[in-house]
Amino acid sequence: MFPSMSFSNLPRAHIDPIEAPLVALRLILMMVDPEASAETLVLTLDHRRCGVSITHVSGTDDPDAVLGVIDALAESARSSLGVAGLVVASIRPNVDLEISDLARWHEADRSCWESDIELVEWFVVGTSVSCPREFCGVPARWPR
Repeated sequence: MFPSMSFSNLPRAHIDPIEAPLVALRLILMMVDPEASAETLVLTLDHRRCGVSITHVSGTDDPDAVLGVIDALAESARSSLGVAGLVVASIRPNVDLEISDLARWHEADRSCWESDIELVEWFVVGTSVSCPREFCGVPARWPR
């Protein structure tokens, strides 16, 4: 599906900025549990867009579960001086983007904004990869 990313060309935490959605998605997908039925992964970024951490939450079968994960991480990031942005991936085997994901994008974006964090991207990974932000008409938040 995606060209492989070796350990030698991975962006280094706190050192290498992540400036493209494909790089962020590749990094996140390396952490996907092949045995999981549904999960949510969140890459936290610092002010320079360098990776800080990846959080893995399994058992997020309910599509609304992503909102709880984002709320918790945004609130936690509010008290952390090192986190400025989130890149989220909802892994939904055999399920594609749902129309209700557009409302979820706006709710997640508002939650991040209230915590002074940028929701850089949210990938929905099922039988295809989609970004609800695009369907909401929100401009890309990646450097050009």
